[in-house]
Amino acid sequence: QEQAFGVVYEYTTALHWTTAQMTLGSTDVIATNSLERCFSVFLLFAALLLGSSLISFVSAQIMHLIMLKQDKTQKITDVRRYLQQEAVPTRLSADVQRQVAERVEKVIPIAEEDVTILNALSKSLRNELTYATRVPFILRHPLFRVWGRMDMRPVKDLCNKAVIPVILPDDDDLFLPGELAEYSYFIRDGAVDYVQSPSSSMVEKEITLPVTAPRWICEVALWVDWKHVGRLTAKGVCRVFALDVEKVAALVAKTPVIEELTRTYAKNYFQRVVVSMPPHSSWPNDIHVPYTDPADLMTSDHEITLLKFARDHGALVLTDAQHKDLLQELQDEKCCLQTGEDGELIRVVQLIAWRIQDAQKRVLYKVGVADQACVKPALVLPGGKRKRAELPQQAMGRVLREELPVLADHVVRQHIEHEVERKASQRYDIDTTYFRTVQVATYTGNPGRLLQAFVNKSKFTEMGRQELGLLTSREVYMVPEDPIIVSGNPGRADRVNLYAFLAPEDILWLSQTEKKEYLNEWLNAVEVWVVLPPIEQTEV
Repeated sequence: QEQAFGVVYEYTTALHWTTAQMTLGSTDVIATNSLERCFSVFLLFAALLLGSSLISFVSAQIMHLIMLKQDKTQKITDVRRYLQQEAVPTRLSADVQRQVAERVEKVIPIAEEDVTILNALSKSLRNELTYATRVPFILRHPLFRVWGRMDMRPVKDLCNKAVIPVILPDDDDLFLPGELAEYSYFIRDGAVDYVQSPSSSMVEKEITLPVTAPRWICEVALWVDWKHVGRLTAKGVCRVFALDVEKVAALVAKTPVIEELTRTYAKNYFQRVVVSMPPHSSWPNDIHVPYTDPADLMTSDHEITLLKFARDHGALVLTDAQHKDLLQELQDEKCCLQTGEDGELIRVVQLIAWRIQDAQKRVLYKVGVADQACVKPALVLPGGKRKRAELPQQAMGRVLREELPVLADHVVRQHIEHEVERKASQRYDIDTTYFRTVQVATYTGNPGRLLQAFVNKSKFTEMGRQELGLLTSREVYMVPEDPIIVSGNPGRADRVNLYAFLAPEDILWLSQTEKKEYLNEWLNAVEVWVVLPPIEQTEV
């Protein structure tokens, strides 16, 4: 049998001997010479050391788990004794014990103050470590990015002196309604719920807004004496940076250039907090204040410097003509420049538009611009660019008075819509973000009394007559029978803007590329120099 299973027997015998050496057990295989005896002794010592180390490690881990369990149990016991001692109501006592039991079982990230060995570092090295752990998140704020481009020293002081790391456990509150806001916050990771109720804010019913990282919260506290109007609750463990408002103010005052920029930013921010209210916007809250995009809050001086720096260092390639035009736009406050989080240059344009509807739900569109030579077709809502620091409601009124004065007293504002689009500018080949504010309104006047231009049907081609006739049968309001508003400077008959009330299907039809030639043909048949009596004043 041993000969038939010789290999198996030899292997199991060797395994038996090896196991016996490592566990200090017995075996019938014995050394037959001095070398084998020394090898056996060496293995016994190695097994003794390794075995005792393994047993010690396992015992220590078990004792550690037992101590942790005892510590958790002791904490829960202490809480229970305290609640009994203070005669806390049963329902509240149960809620407290339940939350304590849940939180002692959860593992949370280690807090900076818990790493006590960091106190052994030199002050310079500790400041460098603090700066490195905070600056990537602080520079997510556009204002602080501008600080960094102007002077990094205030940013370093901000990170080392004004930023406090906070670990927010699950279901814990960062702030509550009615509390004085002493910090602005940056949600580093995790998710929170922002809850507003009618008892503490201007809402009709309780509203819950989910907020995810990364996100700045309660920036308004930096620039306004503010009380929280909602509750911010963690959904899971969150890491947060708290920015001390008083320390930020003290740091700003130390650098004159930074102070001037920040004062302008804060002044414009404060102005928007004051005027934010329906119907022009929603009420401000801890999460958002309407119309506080950084492009509206800063000055053009630093952006002109930014443009020069980017062009000189090759970060922005512009022709001399493009550079001149862009510089002129910045000086005229018709656009802004910002740096993205990755350092790229972004052009920002603030646009406004009026969507004015009549009683038939038709929308007023600008369909062309006419002068003595020709009529240039267009199909856009009345509007234009909003200047820097100009409030949307101010810009809306300006456009209405300048572009459509005959409608100014006959328009009732309804609500405002916001649109954001980012694309490359064809004029400058720069990534451009377009913030468009659309004022929806109702025209309450009589369309039949608007200034009207005569349409000469004899100028239509046969195909144009057929197409426009088709539109007439579909009740499209671009036919000769429909009124056309002619606005502009009455003292200048060489240029006027043409408008028409269009149904939604008309707008869709005219937006098609193959149909635009009929818009051009129709507009060229307009006799824009015929001026009818002005609009009658109507009670709004």
